[in-house]
Amino acid sequence: MTDSPKKTSQPRVSVLMAVYNAMPYLHEAVQSLQRQTMGDWELICVDDASLDDSLATLQHYAETDRRIHLLRQTTNQGQAVARNLALQQAQGDFVIILDADDWYSPSTLQQVVDEFEKGGDVDAVVLQLIYHDQSTGEEHPHRMPFRTHSEITGQEAFLASLDWSLHGLYAVRRALHLRYPFDTTCRLFSDDNTTRLHYLHARRVRISPGEYFYRQHAASATQSFSARTFLHLRANHSMAQALEGEKVPMNARKIYEMHRWHNYLAHHRMFLSRRHELSPREQAEAREILKEIYPTFRHVHIHRFGYAHLPSYRLFCLQMRLFVWLRRCLRM
Repeated sequence: MTDSPKKTSQPRVSVLMAVYNAMPYLHEAVQSLQRQTMGDWELICVDDASLDDSLATLQHYAETDRRIHLLRQTTNQGQAVARNLALQQAQGDFVIILDADDWYSPSTLQQVVDEFEKGGDVDAVVLQLIYHDQSTGEEHPHRMPFRTHSEITGQEAFLASLDWSLHGLYAVRRALHLRYPFDTTCRLFSDDNTTRLHYLHARRVRISPGEYFYRQHAASATQSFSARTFLHLRANHSMAQALEGEKVPMNARKIYEMHRWHNYLAHHRMFLSRRHELSPREQAEAREILKEIYPTFRHVHIHRFGYAHLPSYRLFCLQMRLFVWLRRCLRM
């Protein structure tokens, strides 16, 4: 592991970036930081054993801008591990994420700091999430249940995040983030769990006008379809266990359990309709995860045909196959 020159002063905002083979988009991401109207930030990049020129590009930025610091992993370990490595080096009052294929609007960081400074008990500030379709160039905002400049309780933010009405692009006080670092249960998706725990333990949460542009493209690990897609179910189970460990009230846990169940059903239907796109090995991995997660549901009370949680996993699979077949027939 290598790093860039030592930091010279404590910044207001630490930006964490995990990088893996990000060359097509890396310049735009880093330069969106360099164009910020507020210059009191640091960027901590972790190259997660990239196979392209990402490392060399990051080394150039670190050599020419002392606010940019570089760490390198010799083996690829996934976003959560890389982000936790960056988090341990963070010095800012507030911590925020920037993925290597996304970017900020020029005033995002200043607007984030402004919201924190409006109240001493604000522990998290949520950004405006703008989806950017890489194939068409079209952009559309994520519709949140709260207006810009709203201030809500952490409990309200947590409940809204259970079904992602409130998304997971935000800044958080460093002390809170260090208490709840990134969940490394899975290589993908489990960082969603960290977001919910931050909201749960935040005293107050504010909504910033600062914009985060999220690039949607086929190369994204969370967008492509493979056996890794089904890791989402393990990440969801990890979250359910965390909520139980945190002694979250049962009503909130039931809300999340229903969200988790709907996600499980969606993945099961996806497997039945798209398994031909997977190799035999990947099909076996997906089946293993689906079977492993099924017995973990405790508070599911939907009994409509096609969605019932049955005592036997084999019966459930027969039900799902028949349900998917009937839906296909009705569309013909």
